[in-house]
Amino acid sequence: KCYNILFANANNNANNANANNANNNFSDNDMINSEWEGGKDGSGGESYSFNPWSFRADKTFVTLRDGCNGRWSLIPNSSAPGGMKLRMDWSAGQHGNWAEFNLQLPGSNPLFKCI
Repeated sequence: KCYNILFANANNNANNANANNANNNFSDNDMINSEWEGGKDGSGGESYSFNPWSFRADKTFVTLRDGCNGRWSLIPNSSAPGGMKLRMDWSAGQHGNWAEFNLQLPGSNPLFKCI
């Protein structure tokens, strides 16, 4: 389970897609075609700017800082403010670890918050 880890959008592609979509149908393409940063509020090694992430079309993700990786999926979730949940399951040395993030309302920053 994750603690205090949030996803912020490094460019505005995903935020714009969410804000312009009245049905909150945030899509895989929004994840794939956006630049992401994950971390904690504040400064230092765990801050957003030090933790770029990539979400790929083959449903894998990688943390570009240290190469940790795994599989991701977007799941409809009526309890999430934005109607979707991001599920991430780590691989390799992190196998068995996972995190879930709720999509927030359009215009929110960060766009995803840990459940």
